[in-house]
Amino acid sequence: DAIDDPDHYRPMTPDKAKFAVWSLLRKELHDSLTLCNWMYPLVASPLKSRNYEGDNGAEAALYSLVTGDEKDTAALDLVAERIFALHRALTIRDMATVDMRAKHDTAPDWVYDDPPDRAPFTPGHSRMERADIETAKDLFYGLLAWDRRTGAPTRASLERLGLKDVADRLAKTGLLPGAGDGTDGGR
Repeated sequence: DAIDDPDHYRPMTPDKAKFAVWSLLRKELHDSLTLCNWMYPLVASPLKSRNYEGDNGAEAALYSLVTGDEKDTAALDLVAERIFALHRALTIRDMATVDMRAKHDTAPDWVYDDPPDRAPFTPGHSRMERADIETAKDLFYGLLAWDRRTGAPTRASLERLGLKDVADRLAKTGLLPGAGDGTDGGR
């Protein structure tokens, strides 16, 4: 239940959030490895003998072969998460706000209002519901262990990724959840 039909948007689910995080981290990884998103990840195969399943480990095998640095898929996933968290931290710094949820992770009003004669979740359009998008943010931030109130990486999430120096710099400027911004730095 992670993917909707193109003309039938349905309410957010934990599976959709997992797919969104996976997709975003794959995009970060592919941008860094200069892999083409038309080809990778190889999640599907045209071969019935493979039960139409691709090879999600192809990126790790290719990376290891080219660099000589042996990494499996889990290790590359962690690299991708680190890249995404660092990018988020840079966005926080450059926007001078920890409140990514309200100041960055937004959609224009028409997404929620068009078409005006249709309710969200009815077939034939993709009109969204504000409360559902807030649920999506909660699930997405939770999977990354980010602060749900602000949508910012927490000190713990940054340190888990080896980015203590980044957490320290954000805290020094009051741009880390729980570092003088009125949040508790967590959930």
